[in-house]
Amino acid sequence: MSSESASRLKRVAAGSLATAVAITGLGLAAAPATAAPAAVRVHLAEIGQETSSYPAGNKWFIGASSRPGIRAAIVNDKLVMKPFTQVLTQLKGTELPATVAEIITEGVEVGITDSDEGDVALQIALGWQGAGNWTTLRPGVQNLEDLDPADPWISSKPIGGVGGLTTGTLGELAAAIDASVAGTESKSFAYAAVGALVNNDPGVDTSIDSITVNAVPYVFVDGLPAASSTTKVQLSDIGTETAAGYPATSWFYGAGAATAKPTVVGGNLVLPAKKQLLHAVSGVTSLRSLVSNGLAVTTTEASVGSASLQIAAGWTGGWTTLRPAATTNGENVADFGAEWISSKALTGGVTTGTLDQLVGLIDTAAAGSFTYVAVGAFADTSTGTGLTTVSSLQVGTSKTVFANEAKIVASVAVTGVKAVGNTLTASVTANYTGTTKTYQWYRDGKAIKNATRSTYAPGAADLNTRITVVVTLAKAGLVKKAVTSPKIVRIALGTLQFRAPANIAGTPKVGVKLTASGLAWGEVNEKPASGYSYIWYRNDVAIKGATAKTYVPVFADLGKVVSVKVVAKLAGYASTGARNEPVAAVVPGTFVLGTPKIVGKRVVGQTLVVAPGAWSAAPTLRYAFFADGELIQYSTSPKLLLTWEHKGHSISVEVTGSKQGYITATTPESPTTAPIK
Repeated sequence: MSSESASRLKRVAAGSLATAVAITGLGLAAAPATAAPAAVRVHLAEIGQETSSYPAGNKWFIGASSRPGIRAAIVNDKLVMKPFTQVLTQLKGTELPATVAEIITEGVEVGITDSDEGDVALQIALGWQGAGNWTTLRPGVQNLEDLDPADPWISSKPIGGVGGLTTGTLGELAAAIDASVAGTESKSFAYAAVGALVNNDPGVDTSIDSITVNAVPYVFVDGLPAASSTTKVQLSDIGTETAAGYPATSWFYGAGAATAKPTVVGGNLVLPAKKQLLHAVSGVTSLRSLVSNGLAVTTTEASVGSASLQIAAGWTGGWTTLRPAATTNGENVADFGAEWISSKALTGGVTTGTLDQLVGLIDTAAAGSFTYVAVGAFADTSTGTGLTTVSSLQVGTSKTVFANEAKIVASVAVTGVKAVGNTLTASVTANYTGTTKTYQWYRDGKAIKNATRSTYAPGAADLNTRITVVVTLAKAGLVKKAVTSPKIVRIALGTLQFRAPANIAGTPKVGVKLTASGLAWGEVNEKPASGYSYIWYRNDVAIKGATAKTYVPVFADLGKVVSVKVVAKLAGYASTGARNEPVAAVVPGTFVLGTPKIVGKRVVGQTLVVAPGAWSAAPTLRYAFFADGELIQYSTSPKLLLTWEHKGHSISVEVTGSKQGYITATTPESPTTAPIK
């Protein structure tokens, strides 16, 4: 710290709440003396971390200039700040100022002690309506004793946009900001926060005794914040530590409690001598943060022995258990300044020291990655018969008390084929009979409407989802118990099952229509298929383009066996097909013969024409003409030119039809005509 800065700094005796750095006003007359407001205690658990949506949700928070992963700590009732970090408190509600001048008038003070080596700068963070309208104000000189409008200050952003002020006197910067705010529609600040920036040299921490805002002193204290929630732990919830997988369960008795089990009497957990109770804490990356947020075990004054706090931690390559060197009955709070003991030698062979020192060594060794962390109580009575009664354990703002009430213990399993159309059944086992059970089935974590029975049949909507069921058991005099089944593997496609085989209606004959018929399909819940498709086969080879319900055999089918496969479809089910039973080979087709008729004038020189009549299957026709029963012409032409040779004779005709795959057929000889003239 420079000699110039030192001359401007007013430090205070350790433990005092007197001001070290202050914003005292803009030349305003001193206010009449009034009784000093009572100090407000601030626990580290109440100090949040600034998020991307500035400012944070907490009234107190560590600001953005904090280095990633760095938090403050409270040691011996002082807020210990790392270099280049900041702590701010939001001015909310009626505290939110209308102008910067109002903030200055109300006053902000930061107290540090004579023994501290760090430099502190006051800080004012402001935001108001309009894109980019925010800034942070800091003095240009560290450790100012008071706030003179003529003192140089710095704005982190140009006030009012590009070209705006970034440096100037406090009076100039305040006037520029107030003018910018007055020009907005809201004419007010969106947020305002005040506090301190610690910008001392690397490696030097700064301890802050207090921050006074609007004449209200806020002091930083070790120990417990007020509990925001209380959980009752049943004796049956507490497991026993095993060799495999330390710690065992969320709540468990440590290894030393393997023979003598604790009990619960009158809401207090009774620990036999030298026994321990632990609670696994997940997601811990720093023991310092865990302890700073508050940690305590409370014993009753009637205990024969006392119970000490205990912190068990493991990391890659090491583990230990920490306990305080001395304990008393009542509330035992984790205090960074108290002497503690490590069950295993830490870096440098250290086994004793302040909790602050031991936690620092462990956090360095773990480097933010713990394999486990557990906290709890250890009954350190010196005799083998003494008992310690633990009434509560608090971690942060979560408090735990103990009970030994009658409790339902249950589990649920789901059986059945995990596929659409099948039935799943929830089977419950419980330690009490005669319980009433309510069911709710879930699809991917969301309740399924009207699925409140012990069975559930997955439908198409459940395909590829995970199904679970929650069963709630109740019985008079017992606490309700809700149990959840393990997640079922994803629901698969159902299987459609046909109840009768396909068959073919019609004669297997060229030119005769065949129809797939006689089908009766459905799945296990008797739900009919929503549609069908067809594939026709010739000697087991699919016939190209033959995908209708009907098929007419052609010449290529002659002598072959024609069959059909019917495929049923339904949402949520795998498409299922079945072939008909084998039938006889396809035989040649037969024609429906037409009745030929000769038309035309029966006079030499004229032409007679044959109308063949209506033939089926469009065969190729040939015509045989007869004169008085004797063949006179055989051709594909239906016409006959009458000559003198035909005069006096009667003409008749036969028509012959032929086609591949059909039996050739000839009509009877047509009736004769009258003699030709």
